[in-house]
Amino acid sequence: SGISVQSGSLTTYATNGLANGDSVFVIGTALGCPGPASNIKAPLVNPLPVIFLSSSDSNAVICDGDNVVFLSSPSGLLNYEFFINGGSVQSGAGSNFATSNLVNGDTVMAVGISTAGCTGPVSNNLVFTVNPIPPVSISALDDSICFGDLTSFTASPLGYDNYDFYDGGNLVQSGLSAIYSYAVDSANSITVIATNLGCPSLLSNDTSVTVTYGQGVTISSSDPDNTICFGFPVTFDVSPAIYSNYDFFIG
Repeated sequence: SGISVQSGSLTTYATNGLANGDSVFVIGTALGCPGPASNIKAPLVNPLPVIFLSSSDSNAVICDGDNVVFLSSPSGLLNYEFFINGGSVQSGAGSNFATSNLVNGDTVMAVGISTAGCTGPVSNNLVFTVNPIPPVSISALDDSICFGDLTSFTASPLGYDNYDFYDGGNLVQSGLSAIYSYAVDSANSITVIATNLGCPSLLSNDTSVTVTYGQGVTISSSDPDNTICFGFPVTFDVSPAIYSNYDFFIG
């Protein structure tokens, strides 16, 4: 017994709907009399390999140049072919594919071939957001200052998510502010790394400020023993007498 799938004068029957275990036979009719059932054909129907594609970056958001590994499951197929935007980029027995050349909007998919030689359907698609590496530079408010004076360093452009300022390689400030101010006590190089959309920049150019240290002076008075009566005049002299300005203080 079976289910009739075609009846008529055609001697050929074609189908792509067979499942494993199906059998096909035919009964011919002549002069209104059906004959016996023919021999039976029961093809072995191998399943199509269905691939699920995942990646080492679970949210499909990366920085430009990041390496991403794509993993196909199940393993053990005869061949795996990977595609980016419909173009084949790798074909072979390896079930993984790695690249660091993705650009924003790239779509990655895969197709598998089973050990029985059956080509499966296209896998799920992985569409990637690739954020750029932010450019950053740094400039100083002053070219030179006196020891202990306050100056500032500004990173540009403004508006990134974070700025890490380094003084001689040591982290000295981290946060939203693109300006770092401090009382310079040496000529260390100041650099910055900016982060935007989770992507850190390269280390910026370095900038430094020339720090001028004031020279020591000696003071003497017109009263050699440093003892006077109230109201007596005293003259104070400073040496060396070569500087542009002298500030006298009474404390």
